[in-house]
Amino acid sequence: MGKFIYSSSETVRARSTLFSRRWIAGILLFCLGLRLTWHETRQLWIQSGQDSTSQPAHPRSILGVCRSPLPPFPKDHLSLLDIPELALASAIADASLRDMVSQLPIDSLVVAVVTSEGPIFERSYGVLKANETDPSRRGSVDKNSIYRIVSISKLFTTLETLVLRDKGLLSLDDPVHKYLPEFSYQADHGDEGPVTIRGLLTHMAGIAGDLPPGDMLNWPHSLDGASTPPYNGLPFPSTDDVLNSQARLPLTNPPYTYPVYSNTAFSILGMLNLAAANKSSDYIGNISMIEELMKRDVFDPLGMNSTGFLATALGVERVAISSYASADADYDFKTSMNPSAGVLSTLSDLMAPIRMLLGADRNPSILSPYTIREWMRPVFPWYDDTTEIGMLWEINKYRNSFGDVQRLYQKSGQLMAYHCEFTVNPASGYGVIVLMTGQYLNAQNPTFQILDTFQPAFDVLAERAAVQLYTGSWSGTTNGTLSQIDISLRNGSLWVDVMILSGTDVLKLLLENPESVALWSTGRVDQFRVAFGESWRNDERGYQCLAYSFGMELGYARGAAINEISFSGEGHGRVLYVPSAALKLHRL
Repeated sequence: MGKFIYSSSETVRARSTLFSRRWIAGILLFCLGLRLTWHETRQLWIQSGQDSTSQPAHPRSILGVCRSPLPPFPKDHLSLLDIPELALASAIADASLRDMVSQLPIDSLVVAVVTSEGPIFERSYGVLKANETDPSRRGSVDKNSIYRIVSISKLFTTLETLVLRDKGLLSLDDPVHKYLPEFSYQADHGDEGPVTIRGLLTHMAGIAGDLPPGDMLNWPHSLDGASTPPYNGLPFPSTDDVLNSQARLPLTNPPYTYPVYSNTAFSILGMLNLAAANKSSDYIGNISMIEELMKRDVFDPLGMNSTGFLATALGVERVAISSYASADADYDFKTSMNPSAGVLSTLSDLMAPIRMLLGADRNPSILSPYTIREWMRPVFPWYDDTTEIGMLWEINKYRNSFGDVQRLYQKSGQLMAYHCEFTVNPASGYGVIVLMTGQYLNAQNPTFQILDTFQPAFDVLAERAAVQLYTGSWSGTTNGTLSQIDISLRNGSLWVDVMILSGTDVLKLLLENPESVALWSTGRVDQFRVAFGESWRNDERGYQCLAYSFGMELGYARGAAINEISFSGEGHGRVLYVPSAALKLHRL
């Protein structure tokens, strides 16, 4: 894939410059962290000074406690414009990325940080046509420059599969041969179970990585013939080539043993999608190719007008070309491999699927919020306790400023000249897109630099929204009887410290040792459950969060769960509801 060679003097100068600039960026990031710490400390001072008519429960230690993270801050409550934390994060990220492009063999880099409302950070660095020897002909990249996104193509094949599933044209647990009767494999080890659509989506079907394989005639003395076409010496295969090759081989391992990354699996999935669609009168006579199907069901509805499969069709003048392996721009992956790696797209177009995944109810969407929640889940945890596999997703566990484990749902794309990363953090409500050309391979490097810079800012915003919307002392009097709920913010979680309903101390009623209890968002805006758990096993070894799940349904009164609370309204008119007790409380 190429090596990067520098003279020692160039390396010393580069490292020295990079060190000094990273030192400055580190100071700026430290300042952002101080803002986060000051914000939380200030809220604790405010809460400690509040007058309360009741003795609050003992604040529990955070260690070992199952606590709920804050919900993503509501975008209609806090405007993202002119927020100093985001402005500071943008300045830090810009400086860091400029350093990276100047110090590493990167021809071009375009990046964006995107929320459901659109981009909050967008930058472009480097040249469009790095293969041009005349600098005046190189041009500059921007958000509309076209990149090969290689394996991020699998994202759109997966979207197509889910669209067809939601239309009732396939089931994820259907066997592949239901739609592709010609699909087969050598059963050298007996019947190991069906190869299913879900298996293809998770790389757990046992399908080999790249079929047909190249001939490694000089193994073990040479790697010639390894890797993917055309690097393995073979042309891009036809659909028949792929299926015939699989028919001659056994599965790599029994399905659902562990994931083996497979371009071939998504090639087969693309064929299957077309076959399933053509069982419906909605598609028969209208769609004859996989590419047409994806344009109709995915690209067009999402407004991705600069996304497709051939540079000549999209406009070669906008295609970013590397100084290294520039022929990568011209490949036609053909119908067999387009579903796996053949898509070209732009930074601007790739914002659309991120906005859909973060806000399907308020953006152009081809999937329901239900399907997105179902889809964005881990399926297989790897042995490192850091990475996982989902349906398509390459998942990284990532800790926010409060130590909460969040999951980054990622899909990478890698060719010799193109290096891309597509990342969604649904817990914090943003995504990151990185598209690169050049010899430098690691698109995760700029991705994590951006994540590490912006995550503290999103944590500040989530805390700020939580304080404005939920914390404080809420009270009301009904027939002369006091009701009061005190809510505080600590360590990135919302806690109920006092809960008196119609004169009864509910924490004492439900807990052997009254202590603060966490608020868990139901996933609906402004609705929560008070996580009482089951007193005898809360936080005990072997139970932890399970105890709170077991105890989430304690009973119902007046048609509502007794631990449900919700909020509505704005400012001084904001109200806390306890429907099980028919109570309406106002903030003091």
